[in-house]
Amino acid sequence: MTIHETSNFSKRIEKLTKRNPRLRQKIDKKLQLLVTDSGNNSLRLHKIDGKEDSIWSISIDMKLRILFTYVENGILIFDIGTHDEVY
Repeated sequence: MTIHETSNFSKRIEKLTKRNPRLRQKIDKKLQLLVTDSGNNSLRLHKIDGKEDSIWSISIDMKLRILFTYVENGILIFDIGTHDEVY
């Protein structure tokens, strides 16, 4: 499975990790876990109710979430932020 990023996601993650460079490692670790073991409970993977049918979320930590959709050859990540920012 391949991970693709939208330009919006790239901009937001750059802004977040500029303040906290170690956060990028944490995000990368969770994304790799999504690819290798999407059933891992630490991801808290779930479909977003009330949004388009194909939007999913994982938790990076207790504050940060990543929103993505499944595409033909992987996943497309399009947003990152706090619960209130992305939902």
